[in-house]
Amino acid sequence: MNMLNIAVDPAKVPTVAFERSPGYWQTVFRRLLRDKVAMAAAFVVLVLILLALFGGMLTPADPYKSSMLSRLKPIGTPNFPLAATAQDAGTAKISVNGMVCSFCAQGIEKRVTAMPEAGPLYINLSRKVVAVQPKAGQRLDVERLRREIQDAGYEVTAIEVVPKTVAMLRDEYRAKK
Repeated sequence: MNMLNIAVDPAKVPTVAFERSPGYWQTVFRRLLRDKVAMAAAFVVLVLILLALFGGMLTPADPYKSSMLSRLKPIGTPNFPLAATAQDAGTAKISVNGMVCSFCAQGIEKRVTAMPEAGPLYINLSRKVVAVQPKAGQRLDVERLRREIQDAGYEVTAIEVVPKTVAMLRDEYRAKK
């Protein structure tokens, strides 16, 4: 075997410029940035993750930290407000003892209609019931209704909030006669 020994001058050898090809993840990221739908989906996912992480700071209170019994109290009990709108609030149906004549009903009507949030009113003497519907966009203060009727000299035995209008209650009572 014959070996050839050749001396090469390094200055005469041409240099080859090598470009580094982009890495796999760099290529993936560049393609992802160009895809508008993928970027919109990534933004939505990011917002959902941020809401999940910081949602506790955005909510005013955790309803499950309070007692279950206090959430199940019927509307009309002290310190239990009615709903925010008149449609949600319904009509306060109040049972009154001591109301026996039209003069009694007139006294109660005068006191209740003086309340700014009180709308239509219906009084049934035979059943001893006063029904008060809130004005549109207002809510009734059940405790204030109770105080007004008691201040007029009558005993309030029960207050119930029903999802009906005063007209519906009036028709219901007239049909039962």
